[in-house]
Amino acid sequence: MEPNKKGGELGLSNTLWAVCSVRACWRRALWLLLGCLLGVSGAVWAQPKPDAPGAVPADTRPLLTLGVFAYRPKPVMLQRFNALGDFLSARVPGYRFQVQALSGPELEQEIEAGRVDFVLTNPVHFHLLREGGRLSGSLASMVLRHGDTPVHGIGGVIVRLPDRTDLATLTDLRGRRIAVSGRESLGSYMAPAAELLQAGVPPHELHIVETGQPVDRVVEAVLQREVDAGFVRTSVLEDLEREGKLLPGQLVHLNPQRVPGFALRLSTRLYPEWPFLAAVHVPPELSHQVALALMDLRPHDPAALQAGLYGFSIPADYAAVERVMRELRMPPFDQLPTVTWADVWLRYQLWIVSLGLSGSLVLLLALGLGFNTRRLVRIRRELQADRALLQQQREALDRLAHYDPLTGAPTGACSKTGCRWRWRAHAVRPAAWRCATSIWTISNRSTTCWAMPPGIGS
Repeated sequence: MEPNKKGGELGLSNTLWAVCSVRACWRRALWLLLGCLLGVSGAVWAQPKPDAPGAVPADTRPLLTLGVFAYRPKPVMLQRFNALGDFLSARVPGYRFQVQALSGPELEQEIEAGRVDFVLTNPVHFHLLREGGRLSGSLASMVLRHGDTPVHGIGGVIVRLPDRTDLATLTDLRGRRIAVSGRESLGSYMAPAAELLQAGVPPHELHIVETGQPVDRVVEAVLQREVDAGFVRTSVLEDLEREGKLLPGQLVHLNPQRVPGFALRLSTRLYPEWPFLAAVHVPPELSHQVALALMDLRPHDPAALQAGLYGFSIPADYAAVERVMRELRMPPFDQLPTVTWADVWLRYQLWIVSLGLSGSLVLLLALGLGFNTRRLVRIRRELQADRALLQQQREALDRLAHYDPLTGAPTGACSKTGCRWRWRAHAVRPAAWRCATSIWTISNRSTTCWAMPPGIGS
């Protein structure tokens, strides 16, 4: 019985081992199958799939940068002009645009480095940047909006606190502390400075305090009484009031101006609005496409509404801005040019010719006057000499009329009606002279006969 028992136990163990081997094989097979499935799925997911309905494909178009002068806080400027970048991306085929809000120095650095393709800045900054030769001419000029009305032009606003009644006119600002955002700004410096210069207050008689950008700092400095007054550009006060950062009537402006069709507060003359510029490395064809897209911006477009624009117009004439910058000696017109004689001739040719002819005529008249004066002096001397000679001859005739030319003795005067003898005893010489002839002469308007005295001779 024992051998059978041992054989049964051995068969049972063999069976159990076989079962375990089969399970292990199945487990290995399952893991191997799972690994294959994972590998295949990974390869499938790694392969590119066709676009699903509604999916946005990646934008591979070249990226262009629009640099915007940040006269307001950068988040505010980006919120306003990002939609303009989207508008240009949709209207200019083959390119996409991004907007960067940059301060004045930052914008200059980006332009110098070639990292900015288009620029939207104020006219004063435009003249400053153009001197570096990195920008082309203006493609278009910006037109702001006030509600549904276009606002053409930009100016400056001179603000003060309502209780500063001592600042009533422009001349009251002489010697005062004036806050400006920077001297490269049109509305926050150039336009008010030009009005003060015209009123007789040059910039060197103002104590200028530069707060830097954004221009909100100027308003804060005036509200906190850090300065007496401040210069800001037009539309800033209206924007701050709309944003709730300034209460109506919290600031008043000096020298208010009324321009038909201009609804914003204003203290100065109006100048052309911001230019839209292209860098020199931008191809002319691309600049042309961008200009056409800007002209196609309508007042009801989302980009125009978001940016507070009515649209863009053809490039304005910025000669007035350059003229005022030269009057104020603002960079880049703060250096006196070297003037040559050729420059003087080209500029003042008419005046030079007129003065030359006038001077020649005066010289000829002076020479003629000198010659005539010399001739008159000579004639006067001759007349004086003739008069003296005539006087001598008259005196000689008088001697001949009263004294004998041979003896020097006085003679008698005998008229036609009789003879009247005048003698001077001491002058008669005791000599027996005969009067052989008679001398007739005319003297003292009477005819007299001069003869020898009676008794002398026979």
